[in-house]
Amino acid sequence: MDANEKITKAFFELLTIKDFQDINVSELCHLANVHRTTFYAYYDNMYDLLEKAKEYAVSKFESEMVVKSNIEDYLSMAVLVPYLEFIKKYANLYKAYLLNSNVFESKKDFEYIYNQYFLKDALSKNKVVDEWEIRKITEFFIDGITGLIKSWLEGGCKESSERIAKIIVDIRNINS
Repeated sequence: MDANEKITKAFFELLTIKDFQDINVSELCHLANVHRTTFYAYYDNMYDLLEKAKEYAVSKFESEMVVKSNIEDYLSMAVLVPYLEFIKKYANLYKAYLLNSNVFESKKDFEYIYNQYFLKDALSKNKVVDEWEIRKITEFFIDGITGLIKSWLEGGCKESSERIAKIIVDIRNINS
């Protein structure tokens, strides 16, 4: 295992027992058995590590989902339920990420959801397409999902993943 893997593993380990804001570089390096200079060779700061850890977790989930299925609709129950279970498993990582950044802010994620779901749905239903309006609907949807997941995490994920996924699917399909 290389130093970067040790740091990532130690970070996930600490997140199971501590909130992100209570973890510091010294403690992380001690647990990973690496020097502080090694940490800074890979990351600018703890927020950079948080971003990379979130990217790692999402890519791990996506690779597991690709192996299990060939699902194209990422806003379906078949994908949302396992994804929400994954978020629940890494609740402290996602809580930290939601508190320290805007989880769906990336242009790539926004454009994918905009093109794959909202624009494609409107075009397939032969609706008149007002791109500005569809962009605003997409922003509203993404902000709503983010708020729903944040609230679910803050409440300790008491509701089932199926119930949260159903809300997301229902909201997406409200104009169908």
